[in-house]
Amino acid sequence: MGQRAWLILIIVWVTVAALSPPAAAEPKDFIPTIYGMGADLEFNMSYQKDENTTDGRGAGFTDIFLREKINWAANGYVYHPRFIQFLTKLSAGLKEEDYQTGGADPGWETVPAWEYDLRALVLPEHPYNLEVFTLRREPLLRQVTSEKSLAVEYSSGAIFKYKEKPYFATAYYTKDTSESDLYTNTANTYGFNGTYFQQYGGGKSLSFGASYRHVDSSSNIGGGSVSDEYLLSNSIVLRDFDLQSSLNLMNGQQQSEGTYSLSTEQLGWSERLRVRLPWNLDSAVSYSLYENTLETKGTTASVDTSRSTKTDEITFELNHKLYESLRSSFRTHYIKTDYSDGEAKALTNSLYANYSKKIPWGRFAFGPGISRTVSETVGSVNIINEAHDNVSVPGPIMLNNQSVDDTTILVFARYPGPPSELIQLKQGIDFKVTSSGNMFQIDITHLPEQYFTLPGQFDITISYSLVSADVELQTDSFSYVAGLYLFNDSINLYQNHLSLEQKVLSGTLPSEPLWTDSDTFGIRLYREPYTFLAEYQDTRSNYNPTKGWKTEAVYQKDIDPTLNLRGRVFFSSIDYLVGSSGQPASAYTEDIEGADAGLQKRFPERNLSFSVSGGFSHRTGLAESQVSTISSTLQWRVGKLTVDAGATASVWDTEFKDTKSERTYQFYFLNLKRTLF
Repeated sequence: MGQRAWLILIIVWVTVAALSPPAAAEPKDFIPTIYGMGADLEFNMSYQKDENTTDGRGAGFTDIFLREKINWAANGYVYHPRFIQFLTKLSAGLKEEDYQTGGADPGWETVPAWEYDLRALVLPEHPYNLEVFTLRREPLLRQVTSEKSLAVEYSSGAIFKYKEKPYFATAYYTKDTSESDLYTNTANTYGFNGTYFQQYGGGKSLSFGASYRHVDSSSNIGGGSVSDEYLLSNSIVLRDFDLQSSLNLMNGQQQSEGTYSLSTEQLGWSERLRVRLPWNLDSAVSYSLYENTLETKGTTASVDTSRSTKTDEITFELNHKLYESLRSSFRTHYIKTDYSDGEAKALTNSLYANYSKKIPWGRFAFGPGISRTVSETVGSVNIINEAHDNVSVPGPIMLNNQSVDDTTILVFARYPGPPSELIQLKQGIDFKVTSSGNMFQIDITHLPEQYFTLPGQFDITISYSLVSADVELQTDSFSYVAGLYLFNDSINLYQNHLSLEQKVLSGTLPSEPLWTDSDTFGIRLYREPYTFLAEYQDTRSNYNPTKGWKTEAVYQKDIDPTLNLRGRVFFSSIDYLVGSSGQPASAYTEDIEGADAGLQKRFPERNLSFSVSGGFSHRTGLAESQVSTISSTLQWRVGKLTVDAGATASVWDTEFKDTKSERTYQFYFLNLKRTLF
């Protein structure tokens, strides 16, 4: 028996002894009693083929995958169901796979695996209870690259809960380990959270909360991390006002052996008070403080870096409601941010209204708005941990800001497993930086193999500084939304307008001030089962002006309670023009056309359902591409047997400048599950 299982047994029996059961209990009463048991058998089979060809040179893989797995589970209790309940799950499986890539055929590979999940819950029906667990997971997954790396995951720990109004509390400890041929990662986590919540008559309530979380992780390939998170919060709700408050602190240190160290610290404090006033008025005032510090040592940059920001925000809102027709809102917002080498502040005043009026055939709506922002920037602005989630790698990322100092860019990828560390990427090896005017793009082409498997989607964070500036700007905007909703919304005519202009009050900008005027006109027609949309947009601007239109027709209907049909055709044409600023570098037109359709059918009396769908799209512009896809699924349950099958096939054709590429993808699967008892 492993150390984790012994740990769990010791915790359980020490707890049992401490709870002192009745003296009249006999030793045989503590023999576990099983009151539920079940087992099932799984069989999975799939065929996958992916081929990529670029200018006659190809790469790809073919994978034939088989997996058999038997699962057994039992739940029961010790002494009494109100004393100790337990759950036991055991699984054993076998994987056979033939993965071929690059013309090599290593032959069939057979991999056995076993898993367990053991849990005990002490005093399950009491206000306080203790859960202890240990588990082992060894997923028999399909291979996705030529590198074989099958991970085994272990997790064990204890969770104590207390729940008796108005008090709620949880304390926990877990140890998570992930092992493979390439690495071993371990994370120890402990913490607590508690809440006081009390409700009173008339919708009044009072609550306080606090939490703490500590994570300490290490890896056999070098390095580790330690982080602590603290949180305090409260909520006071009375008849005419409510107050929401929170204070949180996070600090972390991460060390990568022989490469770099990373230190972060974040502080956040917010207060928001809302007051309901007479004459259909209500107001809100809020304040927030955010501090963020990032320090790196031994990075790929030429020198160690230390960047920090401190942001203060104050907002006041006053809202008014006149009957059911007119709502108006005034808002003033002040923000000031201190950076390591600069300062930025801005004051915005805005006024918005929304008018809605019933007319003989429907409803008319009109919503205008105006705003003015005066902003001042001195020195260099730091952007810390700009988040880009679920980024496809290889693939590009466009930075959220212009006028970036490209010598200050630091890129990190978050490790997808515990403890979710940030892994720094190296410029020129893992990514490159390209620019078009004032816009900057990060092209990530590679990730460290010991942490990541490509291709895939990962969370990326980027830190950088903007080019130093000393400028005061005034930005004025005017907008409105107008719409007619006629004949129970079967006809919708609408127009959206936005005008925005920047003026330099003092200093200089690295680029010319922005101005833009944008109008959108559209019509939407709906009569079940048909929907039609046509829209025209014209954006006049010194940066990236566009002009174009799009149209779409949709059919969707439940023919009967068991049959659903849907279909769609679409087309759009957008002209990307050159603005007076010179961006983009050249003009072009992008056209997109396509169609897709699908069918879903159920046979309830046979526990059978299936679906089929397909689509086609064609895009022309800077590049020309064409995509075709078709897929189908089948679900059937007969007696104790469940059948799940499906197929997908796709073809991509792309031509960019003098490069032509083609990709074909096929995937077929069959899953069977048989309940044994």
